[in-house]
Amino acid sequence: MKNEVEVADEVDIDLSDLEVTEGVEIAEDPIETEIKAKTAKAKKAPKAAKEKVAKEPKEPKEAKPKALAADEIGAAAVAEMCDVDGRTLRMFLRKNYRDMESDKAKRYVWKKTDPQVQEIVDAFKADKAAVKTRKVAAPAEAAK
Repeated sequence: MKNEVEVADEVDIDLSDLEVTEGVEIAEDPIETEIKAKTAKAKKAPKAAKEKVAKEPKEPKEAKPKALAADEIGAAAVAEMCDVDGRTLRMFLRKNYRDMESDKAKRYVWKKTDPQVQEIVDAFKADKAAVKTRKVAAPAEAAK
């Protein structure tokens, strides 16, 4: 057994047994000082950034609609004619009047004289009425 190495038993050292010499100054390690300074700066930096965010609130960006020509009408105006908001009308138009494979990312704009505008308003109101009758009929059938 040539490769055996003897391991010394660990010895507990009692710190009270050590001699304390007064007047001995221990120089601080410059690397430790540098590390402490860097960690102190790193801890202060996020707080300063948070304070700046709190002082300067961001204003919400408003979507700027593209201007329509004088003889054009957009989805917002058609939605007003249907007595709904623009989002509801656009969902209806996507479902009934647009092929999403070819017409995706296009605007809803019509000429003011276009007969399709009145067709859309009539179809939307008819669909809205049909939904109301379905909602009224459903509880009546459930009561039977």
